[in-house]
Amino acid sequence: NVSYQIRTSSDDDFTESTPAFSIVPNTEPFVWIGASRTKWDTLTTGKLLHVLTTSKYAVNPILLQANSLESGVLAKISAASLTSGTAFQISSTGGDMSADGSLLRVDANSQKLGRVVDIQANYLERGTALNVGSNSSNTGNRSSLVTIEGSNPNATALQMMRLIQMGTSSNNSYYQPASPLVIETNIDESIYIRSSSTDSNSDGAMVVLSRDRHGSNPTEIPVANEDSDTVGTLAFA
Repeated sequence: NVSYQIRTSSDDDFTESTPAFSIVPNTEPFVWIGASRTKWDTLTTGKLLHVLTTSKYAVNPILLQANSLESGVLAKISAASLTSGTAFQISSTGGDMSADGSLLRVDANSQKLGRVVDIQANYLERGTALNVGSNSSNTGNRSSLVTIEGSNPNATALQMMRLIQMGTSSNNSYYQPASPLVIETNIDESIYIRSSSTDSNSDGAMVVLSRDRHGSNPTEIPVANEDSDTVGTLAFA
């Protein structure tokens, strides 16, 4: 038996008590109640689709499966008129998540090429393509807003983070440069680099400044410098 119920509303405006579609726990087998004309564009506080479970151990309450899909789109959210709203939101009011818990998890451990997560924002001017924020008052335990980890000690070709800036000049003020990396902080220790090694010949933590004469694409094979070229500069503004 499938313990679900589907209901529809014929009211002009949806309310919490009369959603367009609602899937709720039920002791009876799957029951089709009925469908009638509804003005979908008048939805305000109601729900077009409501899926609810009170189980503590639910596995895949909602499953979208397309194992043969090669070039299509399995799920799409379109919100062309969005201004201050949110197209997709995950909320959690609990505080008991364990260290290995996740509100959002992407598993692609067999993929070798492509982009596991791809964000495009070609008309961005004053906004942010990816924003991670916290108002935590934590003063005890170490925490991180962003952690990037390469856990395989044999990964000798893995770059942990790569910043590519194709711009060739900056027209911003000196304190807001068009730099690939900008750090704004009230803490004196702005950058901390720790190199852990038991090799007695290790050079320790190292900062490398490099320059080449390719000039148009910094991601391609470098072009050799000329004798009088400046390789790097440390500037204090």
